[in-house]
Amino acid sequence: MVLLDQTVVTVALPSMGRDLGLSMSSLQWVVNGYILALAAFVAFGGRLGVVLGEIRAFQVGVGLFAAASVVCGLAPGNGAAAEVIVAARVVQGLGAAVMLPTAQSLVANAFPTGERGRALALYTGSGQVLAALGPLVGGVLTQWISWRAVFFVNVPVAAAALLLLAASRPERTHGRRTSMSVPQLTTLIAGLALLVLGTQQASVWGFASALTWTVLGAGALGIACFIRLALRSERPVIDIRLLGIRRFRRDAVLLFILQFGTLAAMVHGTLFLQETLDYSAIASGLAILPLIVPLIVANQIAGRAFDKHGARVPTVAGFIAATAGVGAWAWSFTAETYWWQVPGMTATGIGIGCALSCLSADGLSVVAAESRGEASGILACLRQLGGSVGVAAAATVALAAHGSRTDFASVRSSTAALALCGVVLALGLALALFLGSRTARETSVTRKA
Repeated sequence: MVLLDQTVVTVALPSMGRDLGLSMSSLQWVVNGYILALAAFVAFGGRLGVVLGEIRAFQVGVGLFAAASVVCGLAPGNGAAAEVIVAARVVQGLGAAVMLPTAQSLVANAFPTGERGRALALYTGSGQVLAALGPLVGGVLTQWISWRAVFFVNVPVAAAALLLLAASRPERTHGRRTSMSVPQLTTLIAGLALLVLGTQQASVWGFASALTWTVLGAGALGIACFIRLALRSERPVIDIRLLGIRRFRRDAVLLFILQFGTLAAMVHGTLFLQETLDYSAIASGLAILPLIVPLIVANQIAGRAFDKHGARVPTVAGFIAATAGVGAWAWSFTAETYWWQVPGMTATGIGIGCALSCLSADGLSVVAAESRGEASGILACLRQLGGSVGVAAAATVALAAHGSRTDFASVRSSTAALALCGVVLALGLALALFLGSRTARETSVTRKA
């Protein structure tokens, strides 16, 4: 539900706008409100898992998400439609921010070290696949039922999640009494929200505008204030000292870079299929299968490789494949033919599948079990920030390349957007190679111990 809802709504926006009389700005915030709340609160969601216990926190997140989905689906077609649906999408994002880190921590704690890689590969891979399938799912529901079904479908899924959680009987973790400092919470949430808002709106306000940099600067200042408060506190809201662990810090940075490059590439690749090649939403969803199928296969292979050999080889291999794949995908746009895009999509899917689950599993493996909720929140936060910054930066580059304030999907603009993604992924590859040998030695020592 969490990752599907990042993309499933996009193809329902035209029908939603007509039925509810929403402006283009309101439609944009139907998407942005969810992503903004998710990115701003996800680190706090990991902390809430520590305070309430992961099972209870996950149940709270699912309940919030399902209730907000019902409100979205019942949004009235009157003057209050925009306020109701955008507010409900923000609450959805808040529920997702609690679900995402607690779910990942529950999975990590349920499996021993030798099986954790495969388990987290299935967890992260399924989410990434559904995020990529979002336009197809949204197109089918909107075309065959109604745009409201895009939201109502979350209710039975949420009920099934709660029933499965009860049936699986995971080991219950009890909440710990700890501080929830208001100044720390305020600076953390405000800082993250402003950073995401600034990157989201950069393509609208202009990346060089004073407003964009004022918002980004305020966000950076908020994060700096939070870090100062957290480091001076004996019981910080988020234990950012976890970033002092070299492997955890390295995995977090690489997850940010991977999500920056690959999510933006998928968004602009899908836009190219719909806007330039005139594919329908359903056809473009099917056309993205050459990325999704290799992602699923590579994800499982990489998870097994991680369990046996550690993260270095699948991570480096993943960044090589993703960098080469996005580069080939960008080059293929000039042919304006679908089949030329397939090799680039395939390599990109392999790269995502190899690197994503291994980085998540490795990051959670190097922290103590009682800290995995917070660690998962930090990793999820950086992934969401990476995706938000990547999509915004790619949109800005695409607009600049085309010279238009509205067209994101010409050959020239799409090529420029994916070229940026390739450059960022190449940077990630260089970091993975540079830091890989040290990480491999640390993994070897840990396994021997």
